[in-house]
Amino acid sequence: MAHPELLLFSGSGMAAGGWLAGAIYDYAGFYAAAFATGIAFNAFHIVVIGALVRRQGRLRRPALARA
Repeated sequence: MAHPELLLFSGSGMAAGGWLAGAIYDYAGFYAAAFATGIAFNAFHIVVIGALVRRQGRLRRPALARA
């Protein structure tokens, strides 16, 4: 079962992403800028998730060493 916060933020992100792509298209007149923005946001999120995974791994290692 999904947490309500997860559903809230994932739904909000999908809605904001579609709106942002439309706003960029309206401003620029072509989709290349919207796609580039989407790729940049996804790359940023991969970096954030990678940092959180590394941090979680560092926090668990001392507990495993004591066992």
